[in-house]
Amino acid sequence: MITHPLFDYQVCYRRVLELQARLLARTLEEEVPEYVPFWTL
Repeated sequence: MITHPLFDYQVCYRRVLELQARLLARTLEEEVPEYVPFWTL
């Protein structure tokens, strides 16, 4: 479990992939002004 930096709640990595895909789709449809990537170090 990790805390997603944009949504600020705990999720598993599988859920992060789903959230990022949805965020990218909303960015491409211009519903969200910019895409915020998720970085792991």
